[in-house]
Amino acid sequence: MYAGEIIERGPAGPLYANPEHPYTRGLLESVPRLDEGDQKQLYSIRGSAPSMTTPPEGCRFWPRCDSATDRCVTEPPERCAGEGAKECSCHFAGKLGFEREGADA
Repeated sequence: MYAGEIIERGPAGPLYANPEHPYTRGLLESVPRLDEGDQKQLYSIRGSAPSMTTPPEGCRFWPRCDSATDRCVTEPPERCAGEGAKECSCHFAGKLGFEREGADA
């Protein structure tokens, strides 16, 4: 969930192994992993959460998203079916080419 909207949901295995929304990916990359020790710098999602009294138009995550385009600014994404019985609300769901290394599916 981000800014009051469900952006990605599904079974834990497929969701953790291959997140399709940039916010989900950012959350998972910001969590320390025991198998990596202190070798990897944690990811930080840029910016701050939006005001809930005046949320952004279009996709609510676009101001913080590294993959955002003009379409994201003006057009809210529809929820679509993803891999492994997941649902994702992103114009680029399944097209960002991200899989977590070492994740169990």
